[in-house]
Amino acid sequence: MRASFEKTDDARFYESHTELSKLAAAAGPVLLSTRIGAARACKIAYGTVALSPIIDHHRGNNPRENCSSSIMARALDVIVFPGGFNLPIWAGVHSGAFTRHDVEIRLHFTTNSMQQLAGLVRGEWEIGLTGFDNVVAYQEGQGEAEIDRAPDLFVFMGGDNAFLRLVVQPDIDSYADLRGKVLSVDALTTGFAFVLRKMLASSGIAEADVRFERAGGVMQRFEALKEGKHAGTLLVTPFDLIAQKLRLRVLQSASEVLPH
Repeated sequence: MRASFEKTDDARFYESHTELSKLAAAAGPVLLSTRIGAARACKIAYGTVALSPIIDHHRGNNPRENCSSSIMARALDVIVFPGGFNLPIWAGVHSGAFTRHDVEIRLHFTTNSMQQLAGLVRGEWEIGLTGFDNVVAYQEGQGEAEIDRAPDLFVFMGGDNAFLRLVVQPDIDSYADLRGKVLSVDALTTGFAFVLRKMLASSGIAEADVRFERAGGVMQRFEALKEGKHAGTLLVTPFDLIAQKLRLRVLQSASEVLPH
């Protein structure tokens, strides 16, 4: 197989939890690309996994029409969050599916959505695995990261419900116990923060009852939660499973509040 991984602290930590990561057997939240990256993504999307046509419904363009046999995508830089939703990529690498189609996947782990989306806009990576809300926020000019050009991102594949679960400190028995506490989020203007607000509101907790604090991506929030810096945060698999081993509590799954 041919694949390379950017050895960040996140990657090294995550590799130490390989067995737990295998528990999440589903595709990632959404795959997205830039218009420039679409041509290079054609080979992987149609030749390797062939899961769905890469169609830009908003503009009415089908990047497949722009694919040419003369375009040889030898390497694709893919930016992801740590999490079990990366399993399809790992499976493709492990099985040699990418190699058989002469594609090299260079996988990078992001520390937060701002780094990921800003880098995609700048063309540092061709493909990202992220929450759909991030794409909407940056396309509509509501992203928190400063960018120096107009974004041209589009989503071409959806996957799962992000395995989101609200994980809290051991002394939190109910939503009522969160009043006056600090909850951590990646960014304040993208979807996971909105999901958390919805979960709180559904249980009678107003925004004014808690304080939100930016703490970075899932890895950074998980570490902060372990250290007791925050009362709770939204985590994805397998970090919710690891948290329970450390006697932290899963208060609720986001799918119970937002089933679709």
